Amino acid sequence: MLYHIRCKKGDKTVRTIKEVVGHHFVQGQPGLLMAHCQNDERVFINFDHFDFLDFSNGWAKGEAIVAQKAAEAKKNEPPQPPPEPVINGPGGAS
Repeated sequence: MLYHIRCKKGDKTVRTIKEVVGHHFVQGQPGLLMAHCQNDERVFINFDHFDFLDFSNGWAKGEAIVAQKAAEAKKNEPPQPPPEPVINGPGGAS
């Protein structure tokens, strides 16, 4: 599904990125979003420069920020240790 992203400052749309097929956060670059366009163009958006990002697929800047923070927090979590083996009864594993 194609969608577009409108970048706004105040009430004025200063940039519209059309025919977007997907977007993701650039790893290690807080506040930077990369939009993948249908023509294989990659557009980088620093959403700290804009007051509002309007995604025609229903996303908004606030949701983008929350999603990025969740992704960063998950990336920074320490690795989980492997689960302990289950031992059934005094004779060991069965």
